[in-house]
Amino acid sequence: AVIGTIIKPSVGLNAQETADMVHTLTQANIDFIKDDELQANGPACPFEDRAYAVMRVINDHAEKTGKKVMYAFNITGTHDQMRRRHDLVHHLGGTCVMASVNSIGWAGMLGLSEHSQLPIHAHRNGWGYLSRCPELGFDYVAWSKFWRLAGVDHMHVN
Repeated sequence: AVIGTIIKPSVGLNAQETADMVHTLTQANIDFIKDDELQANGPACPFEDRAYAVMRVINDHAEKTGKKVMYAFNITGTHDQMRRRHDLVHHLGGTCVMASVNSIGWAGMLGLSEHSQLPIHAHRNGWGYLSRCPELGFDYVAWSKFWRLAGVDHMHVN
């Protein structure tokens, strides 16, 4: 079994507080941590600061235990921002990136998946507005297959 959880810097955590939470979770033997879908580069927890702080913890834990926790960094942004953020995560030894598919769209995901050297976790934030009204006609199974075709490796689901 894979055990995963979510960290929410958007509630006001800075990069070090986020890394401290990651440290607690690695000590609890967590397998997967998903970054906050609400912000990729918020004012309290800028992306680069978070990536460096979190990867220090994950890499230290991996060196001591042999287990590298998968952390899905939210790199949602413009094409260029996502590429730069992906490259930083890859350079730091990260094992996963995440993007909010309804924010970046089909072209954004295609561009990211063509560039990515890491697994891509897709977040479905915004799915509610596509699915609550039956007249829209969206089915999660079909919708998720479109994203898989665009290069998504795994998805956030309820």
